[in-house]
Amino acid sequence: MNKSDETRQKLSEQSLRQLINDTIDAMGPLDATEMPHRIKAKLSAHIRGEESIEALIAEAISRRGKGE
Repeated sequence: MNKSDETRQKLSEQSLRQLINDTIDAMGPLDATEMPHRIKAKLSAHIRGEESIEALIAEAISRRGKGE
């Protein structure tokens, strides 16, 4: 992967993280067990690579639970 591809990958991941966080914030209070499925459904038009999405959603939910 060249430098340009790495930069695009990083920006894409940062954008995706921000989109996930914004979506979680906009959804308000939800049961943590149903949240990943509802978030994924809302983001389905924007996501690729299901495994990384699951990890990013779990990380965002964890941070939200800690009040970060």
